Amino acid sequence: IHDVRQLWETPPSRLRRIRGGVTGEQFWYALHGVDPPETVTQRSSISHGHVLPAELRPLAQARTVARRLTAKCGSRLRRMGYKCTGIYLSLSGGGRDGEGQRRRAGAEARFELTSDSFVMLRALEAAWTEAVARLRDDRVRKVSVTCLGLRATDAPPDLFGWAPEAREDAKHMKLLGALDSLNQKFGKDAITIGPRTKLHDFVGAKIAFNRIPEKPEFWE
Repeated sequence: IHDVRQLWETPPSRLRRIRGGVTGEQFWYALHGVDPPETVTQRSSISHGHVLPAELRPLAQARTVARRLTAKCGSRLRRMGYKCTGIYLSLSGGGRDGEGQRRRAGAEARFELTSDSFVMLRALEAAWTEAVARLRDDRVRKVSVTCLGLRATDAPPDLFGWAPEAREDAKHMKLLGALDSLNQKFGKDAITIGPRTKLHDFVGAKIAFNRIPEKPEFWE
C-alpha cells in the first residue's frame, strides 16, 4: 500500500492480515465512517488470586484463603450463568530456589460439570495436597484459583450432539442460591460455608488492569 487511495480500497480482511489482528479491520471501518459490527465474545476463564500478607502465609492460613477464593469462584459462576469441569490451584512460595526464582507449584482437580461450591471445595482439598507437596515450602506468598472448562448454561448444543451434562445436587444448588442472595443483600460473608475465617477484606473485588468489576462482585 503506497497511497491513500490504495488504503481506501483495501478490503478489511486484508488490513486485518497486514496489521496482524482485529485492529486492522477496525481501522477500515473507522476510515470509511462505518460503525464496526458488534463482536460477541465467550468468556474463557474465571479466576481469583491474591498476594498474602505475612500473617496469612503459613500453610494452614493460606489454605483457608484458597477455600475462600474457591467459594468466591463458585458464587461468581452461578451469578454469571456458567458452570465448570475443574479448578486449577496455583501457589507461589515464600522462598526462592537455587536460581533465585520464586518457588511455584500448581495442581488441577476435575469433576462433572457444575457450579456447586461444595463440589469445588472438595476438589480443592485434593489439589491443595498435591500443590503443597510440589511447592516444598512452609509458607505461601500467593494463592490463585482458576475455573477450568467453562460452559455457559444457555450455550447452544454441540454440532455432533455431545455436551457435558451437569449432574448437580438440587438441595446443594437451592442452598447456595439462598446463600448468594443473602450475601448480596446483607454483605459479603454474611453467610459462609463453614466457620467464617479471620481473613482480611482482600477477597472483595478490585479494579484490575484489564477490566472493571461488576457491582455484585463486591458482595461475593
